[in-house]
Amino acid sequence: MIFCSVGTQLPFQRLVEFIIRWSNEIDFNKTEIIIQSGSSVDVALPENIKVLGFISVQEFSSIFERAELIVSHAGMGNIISSLELAKPIVILPRLSSLNEHRNDHQIDSANRFSELDTVFVANDYDDFCDSIRNAKEFKSGSLEMKYPEREKLTNYLKAEISN
Repeated sequence: MIFCSVGTQLPFQRLVEFIIRWSNEIDFNKTEIIIQSGSSVDVALPENIKVLGFISVQEFSSIFERAELIVSHAGMGNIISSLELAKPIVILPRLSSLNEHRNDHQIDSANRFSELDTVFVANDYDDFCDSIRNAKEFKSGSLEMKYPEREKLTNYLKAEISN
């Protein structure tokens, strides 16, 4: 199952369109996809895609843990959670030029984390498809030994975000 999280602050239609298009064109609607959209999705959906608006923290965590792959905006919470749970993540940063965010800080976050083997950054639809293909090569939860410093990194990031 792929869990696509767009965040809750602002709509992110481009990410929703990319995951639906990928499902239709590349995956042929074989993979279960759950989209946490925050706001309503106003497009026809294939049967394999379920859209949830605003969900509880508990439901979000449960879906996140069950997912084999995370597809997300470049939100630090999702990035850190994917590292903690050893899940590959595909990130599509929000762009201020497309009115998806107030500034381009998500580009900086995505670029910084792109150095990790399990973080895949997409800048357009072709990158998005390539990133999903590459991310699906990793088994969720099998990345434990790959990053012996992961706990140190996630603790540092949590502390920085809290300040």
